[in-house]
Amino acid sequence: MRSPAANAELALLLEVAGTPKPGNVDRHRDLAELRFEHFLAGAVGAREGLELAANGA
Repeated sequence: MRSPAANAELALLLEVAGTPKPGNVDRHRDLAELRFEHFLAGAVGAREGLELAANGA
């Protein structure tokens, strides 16, 4: 069973992977200074904070 933090991380990854998202970054469309990879890195980078939040911090 996945932890709440792992579920939240997965939700962030799945949200950006959805396509098309008119006007937004998705796996087929980047913006001038914001790319799909930035959202993937952000989701993974958020994991520690998600774990703290899940533990009531």
